[in-house]
Amino acid sequence: MEIIIEHRVTWLCSQVNKNDRLLDVGTAENPVWYEYTNIVTVDIDPKVQPDIIADAEQLPIGDKRFDVVCLGEILEHLQTQKALQEAKRIAKKSVLMSVPNEYLWPITLKPFQNPGHVRFYMVETFEEEMKKVGFKNLYMYQCDYHGWSWFVAKGETKEM
Repeated sequence: MEIIIEHRVTWLCSQVNKNDRLLDVGTAENPVWYEYTNIVTVDIDPKVQPDIIADAEQLPIGDKRFDVVCLGEILEHLQTQKALQEAKRIAKKSVLMSVPNEYLWPITLKPFQNPGHVRFYMVETFEEEMKKVGFKNLYMYQCDYHGWSWFVAKGETKEM
C-alpha cells in the first residue's frame, strides 16, 4: 500500500470532478466539499441539516443515481459492511472511502478513545473489507499528515 503525505480531505477532493454528481454519506457537518455545488448530503442526525435523513446502511436512493459516493470517516462507526455495499449500489462511477488508522496515531491524538468507533482498521482488515465488495478496480492508500493517519480508497463501479 502506497503512503501519501497529505490530508485525507485533500486526497478525497482530488478524486472528484467538479461536474460529478456527488453523494456524501455521513459527513454533513464536515466541510469536505465546500467548493462543490453538485452535492447531496445524507446523515442520520437531523441536527447537522443533511439533504436526506437516513441510515447509511439502508439508503432511500435508487441504483446508480450519483456519479460518486463518499463514505468519509463513517465505516469505523458501523458494525457491518452494509453501508459500503449501499454506496456501491448507488454509485455510477466510484465510491470514495476514508477510515482512521489509529494504530499509527501518537498518544497525544488519543487513539482508540472515540466512543463511537466500533471497528478499528489495520492495513490487512481494510484491504480485506474493500475487496469483499467486488469493485471493478480498487485503489488503496495510506494518508499520513502531521501525526494523523488514515486509510483511503477509491473503488470503481464501472470499467474506466
